[in-house]
Amino acid sequence: MTINDFMTQTATHFKKKKPSLDIYNYLREKDSVILTAHKASHQRAEQRLRYRWPVRFTKGVNEKTSPGQIVDVSSRGLAMLCHADKHCPHQDTLVKVDFGVPHFGSVDSLDAVFFNRIGRVCRIDNLSSMVNRVAVQFAEPLFFKPGEQNISESDAQQRLEAKTRSITRAEEKAKVYSEALAINEEKLQSYAESKARAEERAKIEARARATAEEKVRAEIKIRAKLEAEMQEKIKSYTNQIAKIKAEATESMIWANAVAEYTVAKVKDDLRQKQGVYAEANIRADERVKIKVKARTKAVIFIVVMLIVGTLSRFYPKLRDKSVDFYNRGSIHLKKNEYEQAIFNYTKAIETAPKMAKAYYNRGNAYIAKGQYDRAISDYNKAIDINPGFTEAYYNRGLNYAMKGEYDQAIYDYTKAIEINPKMSEAYYNRGNAYIAKGQFDKAIFDYTKAIEVNPGLTKAYYNRGLHYAMNGEYDRAILDYNKAIEMAPKMSEAYYNRGNAYIAKGQYDQTISDYNKAIEINPRLGPAYHNRALAYYDKQEYDKAWQDIHKTESLGHQIQPGFLDDLRKASGRVK
Repeated sequence: MTINDFMTQTATHFKKKKPSLDIYNYLREKDSVILTAHKASHQRAEQRLRYRWPVRFTKGVNEKTSPGQIVDVSSRGLAMLCHADKHCPHQDTLVKVDFGVPHFGSVDSLDAVFFNRIGRVCRIDNLSSMVNRVAVQFAEPLFFKPGEQNISESDAQQRLEAKTRSITRAEEKAKVYSEALAINEEKLQSYAESKARAEERAKIEARARATAEEKVRAEIKIRAKLEAEMQEKIKSYTNQIAKIKAEATESMIWANAVAEYTVAKVKDDLRQKQGVYAEANIRADERVKIKVKARTKAVIFIVVMLIVGTLSRFYPKLRDKSVDFYNRGSIHLKKNEYEQAIFNYTKAIETAPKMAKAYYNRGNAYIAKGQYDRAISDYNKAIDINPGFTEAYYNRGLNYAMKGEYDQAIYDYTKAIEINPKMSEAYYNRGNAYIAKGQFDKAIFDYTKAIEVNPGLTKAYYNRGLHYAMNGEYDRAILDYNKAIEMAPKMSEAYYNRGNAYIAKGQYDQTISDYNKAIEINPRLGPAYHNRALAYYDKQEYDKAWQDIHKTESLGHQIQPGFLDDLRKASGRVK
């Protein structure tokens, strides 16, 4: 469903309750009441820009994006309308939003700067059974204040509505053109494939025909040659037969004499060898007896081992059953066979209720199945048995973080650090939990501590660089990106974000170099093409900027409408 369909459906819902009330006026009044109340209780740091503009958001990396509509935006966050359904984010969860913000220039031109931001849901207002108003606080602020641009709200609203209508018409035309183009491409592809198949069949038939004709000609030549040779051979054979008959008579006489001599010699040789064969037979009999004894011993050994194995199977006292169940569970866990692993760990716990590792590993299997509450219960039991079980605290913290319970996660990471101050992963993940709570200074401290403990922890450098950039500390961010790239030269995100830091400092050559490297590693990184086009525009290299814009569109990444207008004017071309 598009955002226009969404707003139309919402309007229909409200018109059933209030026939004379327009949805946009209704929502504007609701916004005004909410904003007025909020302003009265909390002093705003800056003016807000309230307008209707599409926004796309997602709650997770692998989830599809959902539509919404912006109603208020500042450099630190935004408020949006969305469906009141399962796709609507919850309080204090992290969301990723893609949106555009109007940027009014000095010559009364309408520009839009497009962003994608990660933020935390800090407030949810239920406007109706179908619509929620969601407030999101950005982890990384915008680089300008949208509401403080010296233009009245009514003028801004009129410009935005006109721009929205033009974009909608352009999107409809583009959709019709894309559908027609897709149909034509399918027809051309089908024709090309049919033509290629026909040409291939013609080539195969021509080769087969030429091969057959060549074979016929060769067979005719061979047949003629064979017939001539046959006649020659018949004559030769007739002469040879006559000659052989004459020689055969003489040969038979010599053969009889040789045969009699040979028989006499063989008889003498046999008499001499009979004594040798008798001695060989005696030695062979002795070897056979030795082999029989060895085989008998091997059979006895195998029988004894089978008896011992049978006894150990049917008499539990000969075996440690809890260890057997634990080891089998660990084998299944390594093979990602979680049900079998849980079954065997449960059996191990029934046999040895104080086996902390069995509870710990069963908790790991429950996490793999997404059963977080059961995993936490097992980690609790492992910690009760062994209060110094560092990994149990750490994994329980990971589990709480997956559930969005960041205070509990921070507590467990802290306990793991107290037991093992050299556990760099605990510092790193506690930093991530602080980020989720918006406590950026504490997060940077933990990333720094993780790096001190483990200087090879690439992701700690990368995350610290991201949050230095959020605070506008671009030089520090660049140093951290440098370190991450040094340890992971194929990390395209590090090149991309270092390019973003350089572009914020106005260093376009370094920016373009980093975007080039990010694209070389990941040719489908749409934002890198888009931002490189911005850098080429600032360097007045318009042809290269157009090439990157076309590539960005082919990858499905959204282009800033205002940037396209500026690029057309500056380059003097449409596309």
